[in-house]
Amino acid sequence: MKKINIKKWLITILIITIIILTIGFIAITVKYTSNAKKEIKYNIEFTKIKKISSSKGSSKEPLSKIEITKNGKILDMSFNLYSPKDEIVYEITLKNTGTVSAEITELLMSPNYVADNKSYIYPVKMSLTDISGKVLEPGEDAVVKLKLLYEITDKTEAKTIKGKLGIITSND
Repeated sequence: MKKINIKKWLITILIITIIILTIGFIAITVKYTSNAKKEIKYNIEFTKIKKISSSKGSSKEPLSKIEITKNGKILDMSFNLYSPKDEIVYEITLKNTGTVSAEITELLMSPNYVADNKSYIYPVKMSLTDISGKVLEPGEDAVVKLKLLYEITDKTEAKTIKGKLGIITSND
């Protein structure tokens, strides 16, 4: 009689152990399957352009137009400055819309008015915040400022400046 009770207890404990192991295995499988289906996406793009200020040096207001193109990878820019002290300032937002972290290697301007020593756009000076090397986590964003200033000079001819700004990124 005691042998039968011990056997029943052992069988019951073994059955409960098998049920617990089965539930644990199912939970691990479900978690692994959902992680395996998760898409790995690597993407930083321009998401927002905000004109911060525009000041005129004479009676004519400087004009500007910036558009996001190529699925957020390129900015098409066009500026018209008419006289000394004309100034335009923009805030440009870049966002990591991917699922993995990514590094902004460089913001590349074409033509590169910022680094150009001869400055084909003289007397206009262009500056851009340098965020090279900044790592953005998924969903994180970074803001850069783009500034154009028509410096004080004897020349008072209107300047039209066109160019593109692109993003070069790398994945950690």
